[in-house]
Amino acid sequence: MAALAALSLLAGCGGGGAVTPSCADNNSCPVVVPPTPPLVINPTALNAYAGTPVVVTISSGVGPFQVFTSDATVLPVTQVVSGASITLVPNAVNADQVVSLTVRDAAGQSAVIAVTVKPSPLLGSLTITPTSNTTCAGVGASVIDKAAICSGESGLAALTISSNATSILPNRQVRFDVVQGGYNFVINQAGTVVAKTITVLTDQNGRANAVIRTDAAVASQVGLLRATDVVSGNRVDASFTIVQAINGTGVLSLVPEKWTVTGNFNDECAAAGVDYLIYGGLAPYTVTNTLPAQITLFANGISSATSVVVPQAGGRFTAFANYSSPCTGYDASFVITDATGRNVTGSYSGKPGAAARAATEISPTAITVTAPLGPITSAPGVTPVTRGPPGPCSGSFIYTAAGGFTPLSWSLSVPPSIAVLAQNSNNGVLVTIVGGFNVPDVITITAIDRSGKLVKATLTCGAPSAT
Repeated sequence: MAALAALSLLAGCGGGGAVTPSCADNNSCPVVVPPTPPLVINPTALNAYAGTPVVVTISSGVGPFQVFTSDATVLPVTQVVSGASITLVPNAVNADQVVSLTVRDAAGQSAVIAVTVKPSPLLGSLTITPTSNTTCAGVGASVIDKAAICSGESGLAALTISSNATSILPNRQVRFDVVQGGYNFVINQAGTVVAKTITVLTDQNGRANAVIRTDAAVASQVGLLRATDVVSGNRVDASFTIVQAINGTGVLSLVPEKWTVTGNFNDECAAAGVDYLIYGGLAPYTVTNTLPAQITLFANGISSATSVVVPQAGGRFTAFANYSSPCTGYDASFVITDATGRNVTGSYSGKPGAAARAATEISPTAITVTAPLGPITSAPGVTPVTRGPPGPCSGSFIYTAAGGFTPLSWSLSVPPSIAVLAQNSNNGVLVTIVGGFNVPDVITITAIDRSGKLVKATLTCGAPSAT
């Protein structure tokens, strides 16, 4: 029959040497039918949790599609599929149930999906509890409630998961996410690494815990948090209040809080260095000085008039006060700020003493040096003996100041070619005549104390007595 058909075809086309017309000319070309795409579904087997939507995707086949379930009580479906995906929402079950889904396309092809419906885990309430045990110092009590965490402090987010009312789920992955708010989850035990999401395992009691830390000095706001069971996708949300608190009175301690240093005289404030110790809060601590002209700070090997850093709790800083005279007293304060933005204040007070200061005096007030006799000018044996002019005065002499504001500044009334000064002690000088000091020359020694009071003494070259 095939041979006869071929012959008939040849006869129809004219045969022999005649030109064969195109099949397109007489619409006799054979129709090419494309192959039917296979029906492909992903996945072909899956676990589904009661109440948790799960999606099956149709990636190949001929639409429209239909789906049929072997147990509509456990896994109901809508028979006619809209588009190329099937959303499944299992009903509640007490134990694992295996349900077969059959998907058919318009070409009559079918595929089977094995769905294991599992009981949905029971998520307990998500609780957030502050762990720093403070009352957000400086914030009114009306703002605080049991779900409030102060800025810069920590709290604990907790959730319990069970498969039913009595069966807990240990070693279950739970993901905690920041939904809203100025806070992070603490990742490492040292508390140095934080992130916006963290995944933890439930303990033997089915409890998952995550430590949260609010940002330092963040404004008061509502924080939103989400906990998700990684296996089932079930989730629960919770909110808590973040309360801005930068007053560290209830958290930070400064020992002592205040130093008062008193000078000796009633017109001076003493130079002194005093130590302060810092406890509590979160190190490191920054110490800022409000009176840099009078106080210098020292900590951790660094000296500064403006600010220093104390690296650890229990660390110290030293405040050095400059000597000041005259002085009526002053008060300096230091602001100690920890790593969370909380601060406390310390102070240093410099006070003048009670003793009255004696007036500045120079001793001796006057020294007279006798010039040497001049050479004899009369003939030998002639009486009376006559002499020439006396020689220049010479020598070194000590002048000492007492009382007043020491040390003093000293000066001479003559140039250094005649006499020079040398510091003899904290309040004394040595005046040495070097030349050209003759009768009846006078040198004035002047001393000026720190208060500006001026006192004087004299050194005079006196004439020798006649002999």
